[in-house]
Amino acid sequence: MDEVFTPITPSHQNDAAPGSDDPSLQLTLLRHELDEARRENVRLRQSLLEPPYSQLRSVIHHYPQAANTAIKALNVVTGSGRVNFHRRALERLRFPRDLRDLEGSGLFDPSWYQANYPEAAHSGLDPLRHYATIGASRGWDPGPRFSTDFYLEHNPDVSRGTNALLHYVRLGRARGSKIAPSTVERQWLTLTLDERFPNLRPLRVYTNASAPKRISMVTDSINSGSLFGGVGTALIFATLLARRMERPLRIITRSEPPTPANCRTVLEANGIPWQGDVDFVFSSRDSSDGRLVDVADGDLFVTTSWWTTWATRASVDPSSIVYLVQEDERRFYPEGDDSIRCAEILEDPRITCIVNSKPLFDHLFSGPAVHARAPSWFEPAFPAFLTPREPSVVSKRNFIFYARPNNLRNLYYRGLEAISGAIECGHLDPSTWDFFFIGRDLQPVALPGGVRPALIENLGWHAYQQLLRRMDLGLSLMASPHSSYPPLDLAAAGAAVVTNTFGSEKQSLDQYSANIICSDPSVAGLVAGIGQGVALANDVKRRSANHRKSRLLTDWGAVFAPVCDQLAGALAATEG
Repeated sequence: MDEVFTPITPSHQNDAAPGSDDPSLQLTLLRHELDEARRENVRLRQSLLEPPYSQLRSVIHHYPQAANTAIKALNVVTGSGRVNFHRRALERLRFPRDLRDLEGSGLFDPSWYQANYPEAAHSGLDPLRHYATIGASRGWDPGPRFSTDFYLEHNPDVSRGTNALLHYVRLGRARGSKIAPSTVERQWLTLTLDERFPNLRPLRVYTNASAPKRISMVTDSINSGSLFGGVGTALIFATLLARRMERPLRIITRSEPPTPANCRTVLEANGIPWQGDVDFVFSSRDSSDGRLVDVADGDLFVTTSWWTTWATRASVDPSSIVYLVQEDERRFYPEGDDSIRCAEILEDPRITCIVNSKPLFDHLFSGPAVHARAPSWFEPAFPAFLTPREPSVVSKRNFIFYARPNNLRNLYYRGLEAISGAIECGHLDPSTWDFFFIGRDLQPVALPGGVRPALIENLGWHAYQQLLRRMDLGLSLMASPHSSYPPLDLAAAGAAVVTNTFGSEKQSLDQYSANIICSDPSVAGLVAGIGQGVALANDVKRRSANHRKSRLLTDWGAVFAPVCDQLAGALAATEG
C-alpha cells in the first residue's frame, strides 16, 4: 500500500507532466480517457455484434415467418424486457440501411469529415459509421454542403441530437426543406459561391501527357432542345476547326449526357459530311458522377457561353480557350453578380473571342476599351436557303411567332400584345391566316377572334426547317443588338418576317434580306410592322424576288475558313 501511495520525490519530478497538479488539466485528461473508453466501446460493439446481426438479417430476409416466431419466443423468455430487447434489435437491424441512405445522399464526404473533425480521424472508426453513431448526435456536419445547424434552425420539428442528414434524406428533401453549406469548412465563402453559381463549377480535368492534342467543345447539352442557333453553330465551328488543324474533336457536355446522333444530324443538315471522328464526354457540373476530362499541352477549348468559359478557364490555360460569342450575355440578367462575371469573361484579354455577326461585334468590342487580343467575327450561313419551299396544302396563309415565355429577351408578352393588336385592327384576319407558336415552355393561348394558335415544341432539326418552309409570315423579337437566328431562318426559308429594332446596331437587317422588316418595339410600331409583313407575304412575286436577292450565306466552310486559318496560324506561331 505504501508503494502505491508513495509521494513524488525530487528524483521522480522529471517524469511528471508540467502542471500535473492543475485540477483543470487533470479534468481534461480524465475526459480524454473517457472519450477513449467510449470509442473503444463502440469498436467492441461493432466487432462483436455486427457479424451475428449480419447473419440474423440474412435469416430474417430468407425466412420471415421463422424470424417472427423466434422474436415472439424471445419476448416470452425475456419477460418485462421484451419491448426493450425488440427495439434494440430492430434499431440494430436498421443501422446498415441508415448507412446506405447517408452514403447515397451524396452529402457525406468522408475525407472532409475526418479533416474537419480530428477526433473522428483518430477514432479508428470508418468515417460514415462514426458520423452515424457519434457525430450526428453531436450536431457535426457530414460534409461541406450540409450545415446541421442550418437544417435544425429551419426545421424546428427536428430535435437536437437527431441525425439531421438522415432526416433530410428521408423526409426533408421530399417536403422541400432547404440546406446550406457547412460553416465548419474553412472555405465557406468558396462553397457559398459554388452553391449560388453551379454553372461556374470548374471543369474537372487531369493531365494526360500521352493524349493527342485535341479540339474540345464545352457546352451544356447537345440534345434536341439545345441544338438550334448558337450550340449548333458552335458544333459546326468546332468540327471545321478540328479538321482544319487535323486534330481529334471532343464534345464535352455539362448538364446532361450527350446524344451523339444529334451531332451527325446537325452537321449533315448544314452540308458538312459526317466522318464519325468525334469523342463524346459527359462531365457533370452537378456531382462527381461525370467523367474526368484528360487534357494535354496544346489542347484548344471552344466554349459556347460565358459560364462554360468561366468553368473551363478555372481548369486550363485561358489562352487555350476560344469563346464563341453569340449574344450579349450580360443582358441575360439584371445588373448584379451574374452580369458582372459575364463582363469579366468578355474583358479577359487571354481569351480569344469569335463573335457571331458584325453588328454584335461592333456592339461588344468597337468601343474605347477594345479587347486586347483583337477578336474576330463571322456572318452565319443558312444552307436551307438553297432548299425550295414546301408546297402549301391549305388555302390559308401561315403566321408563326417565336415564343419563349421564360426568356425575357425574346419579348414574349410584347409579342402577344402586337399579335392581338394586329388581329383586332384587321391586319391578321383569322379567316385567312392560321397561327403557330413555336418555342419552349408554351402554355395554351387565347387571342382575339377566337384564335387558338397551334403550339409546337421540341422539333428536330429537319422538322424545324420543313415547318419554316411552309410559313408565309413570322414575328420574332429579341431585345439585343444581335438579330438572333429565327428571323434569318425564316427569311432563308422564303417567309416575310417582322422583328424589332435595337439601339444603333439593329435598325435594319437589309444586309441579309429585304424580307426582314425591323420595327420599333412599341406595340403600335410592331402592329404597323405586322401590317407591312402581311402585305409583303401576300405579294408572293415581290417576296420571291426579295428571297432570290437575299445576301444570306450558305456555306459554313467558307464562313469559318478565315477564322480557322487565323487560329491555326496564331497557334503555330506560339508553338514555333
